[in-house]
This record gives sequence, C-alpha cells and structure tokens, in this order.
Amino acid sequence: MSGFGSGFSGAGGPLFAVPLMMILRYVPLTAVATSQVLVIVASVSGSIPNIRNGFVDWRVAAIISLFQVLGALAGVRLAHVASGLALRRLAAGLCIVSGALLLARSL
Repeated sequence: MSGFGSGFSGAGGPLFAVPLMMILRYVPLTAVATSQVLVIVASVSGSIPNIRNGFVDWRVAAIISLFQVLGALAGVRLAHVASGLALRRLAAGLCIVSGALLLARSL
C-alpha cells in the first residue's frame, strides 16, 4: 500500500510507511528504523536507471548525501533518548506538515 502511494504521488515511501506502521501499532522507533531500510532499497532501485541514463548530478548527490548521513546520525541519537510518546507526536507532526505542504503545492 505504501509503495503504491509513493509511486503514485512521488512522495517518499516512509511518508506512507511510517503512518501505516503507526496505525498498525508498531513502536515508533521500530517504524522509523524500518522506514530507513525502505528508503535505501527504494533509492538504490530508482537510482540505477537514472545512473545508466546519466541523469545523476554527482556533486549535488554528494552534498545531499553528506547532510542525509549527518541528519540520520543526529536523528538516531534523538530517537534513542526521546520517549515513545514524543516520537509519536513528532512523527504525527511531520506527517501533518508534509501533508499540508503537498496540499499547498497541488493548489
């Protein structure tokens, strides 16, 4: 279900996977960690054709990747010290903000 939503909308898989896992009562830390694996799989599978066709700007990819890794490391530290309730609220807030931004862009 999250794969369809991601492919249909162009939004990242975790945008759909994390709320779905939260609805299914996954522990927030498990939902977020699992979604990170989904990001890796989706990124690799989507990048292969783009690399083959020469569509990847490697300089931009390197800069973004650096910030992604730094953000992931900071997020993992935060996730291990924050309470489950705080993580749940943060995930909910990010979903609401993401949804609002997607709605605003489509209008």
